[in-house]
Amino acid sequence: MKINYSRFPIVLLLVLLFTSCLNNNQIGNYQTFNGLFGSIVYESGVKLFRMDMDGTLLYSQSLAQLNVGDRYIASVSINYDNQSSDLKYVAATFNQLSKFSKKTVFDIDAIAKDTFKNDPIINFTYAYLINVNSELLFTTQVYFFASNPFHSFNLVKNSLVASDTLKLELRHNSKQDGELTNSFSDLYSFTLNPYLDGVIKGQSKVIEISYNTTPTVRKQFITYTP
Repeated sequence: MKINYSRFPIVLLLVLLFTSCLNNNQIGNYQTFNGLFGSIVYESGVKLFRMDMDGTLLYSQSLAQLNVGDRYIASVSINYDNQSSDLKYVAATFNQLSKFSKKTVFDIDAIAKDTFKNDPIINFTYAYLINVNSELLFTTQVYFFASNPFHSFNLVKNSLVASDTLKLELRHNSKQDGELTNSFSDLYSFTLNPYLDGVIKGQSKVIEISYNTTPTVRKQFITYTP
């Protein structure tokens, strides 16, 4: 999913995105929610939209044709007068569903180290880890300068760095796009199971994510506890 933010202040958009789930349009018993991140899951014999925010399950017949495990950002309306007594899920109308990428993490070594470019980004947000049906997903929204949205992003594990901390690098390939005025945003979820399956219950593991925002490389940390 690509979003062009070239005409809007980045700070204002961040405020709108972070509050989109809080500022709702409510008329009577209807309520609309925008900017909901989630996965398609299969429970109770039907396909449902599981919200990342709190695990709420939303149901609509329109979800039947979607693939389990796919990731979406959604806009939904809920009629609270049209709910069954079954509290396993909430009936909703999906006004919009936009799919975004789910990718694997790559190992890099001395031979492949230069395969993944490390061009700068503006920043990334929504840096969180979520467990959906035993799939551990790191979800983020990346902001970058570009003349077109067709850049690529990968999350890589630097296998040359030995540490108890899981050290990951968010790599950006601008494909030689040197634009520094227009800005875009891209959404990704990365599967971290191969690196976190060995963490046993009661223990924890620190995840360090480095990303290049010229002139400095910045880091964010997430603690995973099963």
